[in-house]
Amino acid sequence: MPSRATEPPDIAAKILDGALPQADPVETWGGRGNGRHCDGCEQRIVATDMQIKAHFAGDLAYRFHPACFVGWLQAAEELRDGRVEI
Repeated sequence: MPSRATEPPDIAAKILDGALPQADPVETWGGRGNGRHCDGCEQRIVATDMQIKAHFAGDLAYRFHPACFVGWLQAAEELRDGRVEI
């Protein structure tokens, strides 16, 4: 996950670009990281980190650090509600 000294990823831009979904997930689960990249910040989710995996319609799945998942939830909701200007 990005260090506190770096800027958070622009998740709203990733949603608008189609790299991340805007719809609510069908299912989510949490567990240990397995070295795959976070779809929010693009950093590895190592075994000492928690990972959230969100499943969407069409058998799509995205992995996030918990903070990146919360950022994605907020950005997606703000975009759906028209509260984000990009």
